Amino acid sequence: MSPIRRFGTDRFSLPISTPGPLGHQDAASPDSPEWVIGETPGPLGFNDYADPSYRFRIEDGNSCRLTDKVPVPQHINRGLTAPSPDFLVLLLGKPRELYSNECERVTNPILASQMLVSQVGPFKVHGLRPAIESLKMILNEIRQEHPNVYASLGSSGMLCCRKQRGSPRISSHSWGTAIDINIKGALDERGDGRVQYGLTLIAPFFNRYGWVWGAAFRKEDGMHFEASKSKLLQWEAEGKIHSQRT
Repeated sequence: MSPIRRFGTDRFSLPISTPGPLGHQDAASPDSPEWVIGETPGPLGFNDYADPSYRFRIEDGNSCRLTDKVPVPQHINRGLTAPSPDFLVLLLGKPRELYSNECERVTNPILASQMLVSQVGPFKVHGLRPAIESLKMILNEIRQEHPNVYASLGSSGMLCCRKQRGSPRISSHSWGTAIDINIKGALDERGDGRVQYGLTLIAPFFNRYGWVWGAAFRKEDGMHFEASKSKLLQWEAEGKIHSQRT
């Protein structure tokens, strides 16, 4: 019989369970509930998530590929709120004076000095330094738990000074505190109320590290993840950002 990987019934609480081989959760642990995500054996006997042709068992017993669209899970972003543009301006200053619908560079020298280009696992990003350090930790945990999901991930942009799509408000990408994630180069369609299955597997890790998942936005944006207001305040308290409020 193919191995079955087991995770919590509520993936967004990520209960601690007994570590198994290579740091994966051990299905033998009494702490491991019943949520089954697949049983197609891949390298080292684990599920081969990297190939989108592989299919996965989900809660209702049907099968699903990483890029298949599924309903937005419940109980996401618990206790987390996305920062408003006004809050980001207050905390970090204006990235630039004028914005369009196209990506433009940061012209605020103090903010620009806090930006970093770095490899964060399977892709390279340009963003706010503490956000990048946080991404490295998130992706490292994803690599340990879902190594082949990790291998399928790509970035569709982090730092990008522009307006929000369909709005005159400034996008949080303008401060380098948000990232859009794709799976094998496939973008999740915004606003259809459904998300790529693979995104539901990585979102709990982002939530655990204080990042908001855009799947819960008024207009669903499943590929979007951004540092929450509480996370930004934590970085400010730890001296990891040059706050405009000091």
